[in-house]
Amino acid sequence: MAESEAYLKRQEVLSLSGQALKELVQASLAKESIVRFRAGGHSMVPFICDGDVIEITPLRSKPRPGQVVAYIRPERGNLVVHRLVGFQHDHAILQGDAAFSLPESAALESILGRVQRVIRQGKPVWAGLGPEGALIGLLSRWGWLGPVVSLALRSRNIFHRKALQ
Repeated sequence: MAESEAYLKRQEVLSLSGQALKELVQASLAKESIVRFRAGGHSMVPFICDGDVIEITPLRSKPRPGQVVAYIRPERGNLVVHRLVGFQHDHAILQGDAAFSLPESAALESILGRVQRVIRQGKPVWAGLGPEGALIGLLSRWGWLGPVVSLALRSRNIFHRKALQ
């Protein structure tokens, strides 16, 4: 039995990254298991932040635009979590929600699972994982997500300050 399988059976916390994390996620999802791990990076801000715990479930059907998925990046072979923003022929177009993230193309077979839940500071974060994900995906693909989120945050701050006065 591989070391990662032993951790799975005991449900212990295992600190992995890079190739080891990719292999564990691939093996777990292939066995129809749910995988949880701490997100690293900023490409999915504001919906997934560095340090959030994300829960990945196996794909049971073809993913839909707007869903956040885990996939293997073709050119580097690393595990990435980004939003599916569309399809082009037999490839998925994937993009991080952060304004600096550029779209990528990956074969549908490289998609391992979808993000079912995000936990930030012990509390579930649902924004961006439901039906609104399709709209977020469109805004992201068109390059409008950053400006829209920025405007929303500024508006919230303005109204919050007025309420406190």
